[in-house]
Amino acid sequence: ASASERLPNLGPPARLADMGFIGATVDASLSRLTHLAEAGDDAAVRREMLAWTPQEMLSAVNVARRCDISLLRETDRLTGLGPAFAWLLALSRDGRCREIAAVRLVADSSPLSDRMLAVLAADHVERVRARAWRAIEQRLSPARAATMLPVLIALRHRRWGAEALDRYRTLVTDR
Repeated sequence: ASASERLPNLGPPARLADMGFIGATVDASLSRLTHLAEAGDDAAVRREMLAWTPQEMLSAVNVARRCDISLLRETDRLTGLGPAFAWLLALSRDGRCREIAAVRLVADSSPLSDRMLAVLAADHVERVRARAWRAIEQRLSPARAATMLPVLIALRHRRWGAEALDRYRTLVTDR
């Protein structure tokens, strides 16, 4: 499969500035990240996405899910792709793609995977949330809490966000 078949087609540009992500566009930011992932530059994708504040990450998720994103659905075609693909796949509007991302994120112990799992823990699709929670339950530590909590706090006003924050708080305090 060609690189363009493996990674997201982010469709028409949409202003992230309109969603609170000042000075960038989905086309300029996520499309660039897609090209970096296609080139195998997971470190560059990680650096750029980790630089996002939790609010900027959620803005990017909102805009990316409103775009016409076409992503792979066959998990066997994901073999050999780096973690950057899973980070980007977690932004998809397709719940099956986000579920695949949750499964793939388990194998990557980076802070960015922790942040993306926090986003997926508040997903509106129950299967995606369940996959994310299985991974999160294996990642309970103060360092990971410092990475996940800001994202979960940013999500608290969303339908499943408050529940995710409460559940995480219970997991951490019961530990």
